[in-house]
Amino acid sequence: MYVIGFLLILSNMDTLQVVCYNMFGFNNGFSALNDLCTTGDIIVVEEHWLAPYNLDKLLNFHPSFEGFCWSAMCDKVHNGILKGRPFGGLGILVKKNLDLSVSVLGVMPNCRCAALKCVFPTGYTVILIAVYFPHMGVSGDYVVELSECLGFIDHCLHSSNYHDVIILGDMNFDCKVNSVGFKMFNSLCDDFSLNRADKYCGSDINYTYMQETTNNNSVIDHIFVSQNLSTSAKKYFAFDNIVNLSDHLPIGCDLLLDCRLKYILPSREKQCRYKRRWDKADLAKYYSNTYELLSMVTVPHVLLQQKCDVFQCAHWKDINEYYNAIVSALSLSMDGCVPLCNEHVFRSFWDSDLSDLKQASLDANSLWLLCDKPRSGVVNRIRLTAKYKYKRALKQAMLREDQDLDDEISNLYMQKDMNQFWQKWNSKFSNKHSSPSVINGVSGDRVIADIFCDNFSGVYFDSYKDDSLLVDFMEKLHCKLSKEYESNCFLGSTLFDVVDIEASLNCLKNGKASGPDGLTKENMIYAHPSIIIHLKLLFNMICVHGFVPDNFGHSVTVPVVKDKTKDMYSADNYRPIALSPIISKIFEYCIFNKYKHLFVSDNLQFGFKKKP
Repeated sequence: MYVIGFLLILSNMDTLQVVCYNMFGFNNGFSALNDLCTTGDIIVVEEHWLAPYNLDKLLNFHPSFEGFCWSAMCDKVHNGILKGRPFGGLGILVKKNLDLSVSVLGVMPNCRCAALKCVFPTGYTVILIAVYFPHMGVSGDYVVELSECLGFIDHCLHSSNYHDVIILGDMNFDCKVNSVGFKMFNSLCDDFSLNRADKYCGSDINYTYMQETTNNNSVIDHIFVSQNLSTSAKKYFAFDNIVNLSDHLPIGCDLLLDCRLKYILPSREKQCRYKRRWDKADLAKYYSNTYELLSMVTVPHVLLQQKCDVFQCAHWKDINEYYNAIVSALSLSMDGCVPLCNEHVFRSFWDSDLSDLKQASLDANSLWLLCDKPRSGVVNRIRLTAKYKYKRALKQAMLREDQDLDDEISNLYMQKDMNQFWQKWNSKFSNKHSSPSVINGVSGDRVIADIFCDNFSGVYFDSYKDDSLLVDFMEKLHCKLSKEYESNCFLGSTLFDVVDIEASLNCLKNGKASGPDGLTKENMIYAHPSIIIHLKLLFNMICVHGFVPDNFGHSVTVPVVKDKTKDMYSADNYRPIALSPIISKIFEYCIFNKYKHLFVSDNLQFGFKKKP
C-alpha cells in the first residue's frame, strides 16, 4: 500500500459483491438466500412477507451477517385478524467481517424503500438504498407512489455526507425509454450521477423475473451505482445455478476495489460459529472410540497412596498430565463420528429426503443450463417437475415442524410444566438479537475483544493482592490439614465414589456451550462407562494433594446483553459469562453435593438458590 496525498492505492485488489433478491416469501427464498450467503458481502432482499413478530428469522438468518429488516405488514397485523396472503418487506444482510459501522438513515412507512449509511474502517462512506418499487397497474396511483419513493431517496441523499451510492432491488420496470417508471427514476439518476452497474462491464442477463405458467419474462431487478463505482464494476450477473423457488432471479455485481474506493477491505476469513452436532453423531462409534482411547490412559495410582504436604507437593505435574490425557482421549474420540459444523448448517426439519430432492433439482437445473435454457420441451419439464417436488416437500416439512412445536407447547401447558413451556415458547416467538459488529463506536473483532477485556477486568478482584489475608488463610489451611493427617481421619483418597460422579453429571444440562477444551456433558454420557472411573480417581487425587489441574482455571468469557431494551452497542450493557471446562464443573458439583450443608447463604438472597 502506498500513500499519495490523501489517497490510498492498494497493491492487492479485492472485490465487494452486492446482491439483490426478491424472495417471493421467506419460505420460498430461504434456501437460495442461504446459498447467496456463501459468496455475497451485502445482500438486499425484497418481499420476505414476514410479520413484525417473525423478523428475527431474517435478522439472525446467518451467523456471518448482521441483519436489518422491516415488515410491510405492521398495519395489517395491528388492524385485527389477518386475511389474504402476506406481502412486501425489505431486508439487508451485511457481512460482519467487513467491519462496517452501519446506521439506518430512514425507512418508508409502507416499506418500499430503506436506506443505510455504511462507513468502512478508513472512513469511506456508502449510502445503500434497498427498494421495492410499486407495480405499474391500471390505477392512476402508480405515479404518486413512485414519486413518494423517489422523494424519499432524494431526501436521504441530500441530507447525508457520502462518497458513493448503491441503489438496488425490485424496481418493477424495464430500463426502456417507453417505461414511465424508468423515465421518472432516470431523472433522479441524472441528478446524482447514477448508472446501472453494467454500463461498462456489460451483462448477459436476459431476464430477472419469469412467470413459469405463461413464460412471460422481463428484467425488472436492477443495481444502480454512482459514477465512481460504475467504472469499478467487474461483473454484473444473475444467479441461475442455485435452487431458486422464487419467480425472481437473484442478481449480483462484483465491484473491483482499487484506489477509487479509498479503503482496504479486511481479510475474508470465515467467521462462523461451529459446534458439535450430537443429534447427527454416530454414537456407537464414539462409544467404541472412548473405550479404546480411555483404556490407553495411564492411571497414576501411586498418587492415591502417597500423602504429602499440599504446600510442598511434588505431584502436581502428574495430576496435570492425567487430566490432559483424559481430555485428549475424549476429544480424539469425536473425530469422524461427531460432526463439527456451522450451527445453522442443519435445519431442524431437514432430512435425507429433502437433501435428495434438492440435489435432483440442482441436477435438473444444470441440465437445463447446458441445453441453453429451453422454455419448452422435455428438459424444461424435467426442471419444473424437480423444482415443484422440492418446493412442495420443503413447504410440508416446515409446516410439520411448526405443527409439532405447537403440539409440544400445548402439551406442556396442559401438564403445567411452565419452565419447559416458556423455554419452548421463547424458542419460537422471542426476538433473538444478533451480535452487533460495532461496540463503543469501533469495529473489528480484536479491537472489540480488547474493549470487553478492559471493561470486564474492573469486575474482578485479585484475592492474591491482599497479602495479609492470603497468608492468614494459608496458615489456617495448613493447620487444618496437619490435624487431619495426624488424626488419620483424612479421607481424600476415598472421598468421592462413582455415585457422586453420576449425581454431579445429572446436575448438568444437555446442549450447553463447551469450554475451552471443546467438551460438553454429551462427551461424558455417551462415552464408555470407564470415564466415570477416571473422573473418580482424578477427583480423589485432587483432594489428596490439594491441587486442581491448571486448565481448571482456563475459561472462555462471553459477553451477554444485560438489557435488550438499552444500547446494544455499548460495552457497559454487557456482563461476562465464563464457559469453564466440563470436568471442572463436575468436580464443583461433587464438592457442593458432598458439603452443601456447610454452604449457607443469607436469608435475604432469593436469586441463584435452589427451590426448597
